[in-house]
Amino acid sequence: MNNILVPTDFSEASKEALRFAVQIASVNNAMITLVHVIYTSPLYKSVYFDEMTVTPSGPSITQQLKLDACKELDKLKNGFVPLPIHIEIETSTGDIAPAILMVAQETRADIIIMGRASSSGIEDFFLGSITEKVIRKSNIPVFAIEKTTALSKIRKILCPSNLREERVEYFQQLKSLQSFFNAELHLLLVNTPQHFQTDEQAQKKFEEYIQGHSLKNCTSHFINHFTEEKGIIEFQSKHKMDMIAMSTHGNKGIKHWFHLGITEEVIKHLNCPIWTFNALKN
Repeated sequence: MNNILVPTDFSEASKEALRFAVQIASVNNAMITLVHVIYTSPLYKSVYFDEMTVTPSGPSITQQLKLDACKELDKLKNGFVPLPIHIEIETSTGDIAPAILMVAQETRADIIIMGRASSSGIEDFFLGSITEKVIRKSNIPVFAIEKTTALSKIRKILCPSNLREERVEYFQQLKSLQSFFNAELHLLLVNTPQHFQTDEQAQKKFEEYIQGHSLKNCTSHFINHFTEEKGIIEFQSKHKMDMIAMSTHGNKGIKHWFHLGITEEVIKHLNCPIWTFNALKN
């Protein structure tokens, strides 16, 4: 986590994400790129935004929006990011989620830290939708943050899994995350009617999974529930894990039943930091 991208729409949720990023940067001597994306529809962009002006001799609408955004970004930079943390500000235009991913690629970010909302209001709906879109398509880990948590309090990471094969990169990223926080890993397998297995079968899978991927400081948990997402939510509510780390597979059929829909449902209902990594190559 040396090059952090923090998208912001200047909402309270995105400010919480910036606070979390600042904590990481202060420990890791990381650089932060703070970006605001100005949404422009491809249909109207060239005519109404790039060419039209507010006044005959003034900047185009796009240019004015960028100038206004830069002022707000400077306020965040000066108000939230203490020296000597290095931070750059960026603006972009276009469809918001793809633009965020493009900036991540251009800045060579190794993690994205985004705000996420907890209520069902219209503003929160759109914020949540953008975060979910970024998680679906990102090739680097994404943190979804509702409320800033002190790094010193993150000692238990819940890692729900179906204990099937993942990309090698996933375990590299997961181990790096565990090392950074000096935390315990808590593997969780949710037994459902659709994917039932005995305790003996589950125990064997845990042993093979932990040994096969050389996981350390790791505890296994096996619970029964009607659905994977509700099992994860109930376990977290009962055991108060400090963070959740989830691999996402996309909707690729029965083989990948532990898919993005589960991740997105968990994100909507839990308020701890949630780290995700796309376990399939896009």
